Amino acid sequence: MSNVFEELVTLTNVSIQDGEDTQTYLHRMVKAINDLTEEDWNKIPGEGQAWFNDSAKMISDAPEGILPEIPVIPGMGGADKPKKEKKVKEPKEPKVKAEKKPKREGPPVTSIVRDLVCQNMDLDFAAIKAALEAQNVAIADSSAQVVYLNTQKTFEAIKRVGSVKDKDGKVVISYNS
Repeated sequence: MSNVFEELVTLTNVSIQDGEDTQTYLHRMVKAINDLTEEDWNKIPGEGQAWFNDSAKMISDAPEGILPEIPVIPGMGGADKPKKEKKVKEPKEPKVKAEKKPKREGPPVTSIVRDLVCQNMDLDFAAIKAALEAQNVAIADSSAQVVYLNTQKTFEAIKRVGSVKDKDGKVVISYNS
């Protein structure tokens, strides 16, 4: 079977761009994995899920505006630039189409996580996960945790700074302690 790096490239369709440095690529890969469906997340080998979870935690723990250096994906190698592999097209067997699950109606799952935090920013992650389950909303724990932590950090920044302004300098969100 192929290595973890190849599996992630296949699942996300994210490959290195010409002139792109490794860290920029790795951060794009984290975002792409975060956007995967639960079904695709479950296709990622355990080592790839562990790499994503560790990398996502490093990103969420980093100071605001700082992109931390995250480790390379297992099987990617340590070069400055991952090598592009030329894909050899092999004849494919016709695929049997699986029945599509009905799409969930309503806002994106990540918005639901943000809304829950907005309704009560003191909820811990376990309470957020329980609220999602009560609403029959499926999301990978790692994805929900990244959204939860980023939302918490945004609130902390608003509290620290006191307001959020639009491009014209108009205050659109204010916080008075």
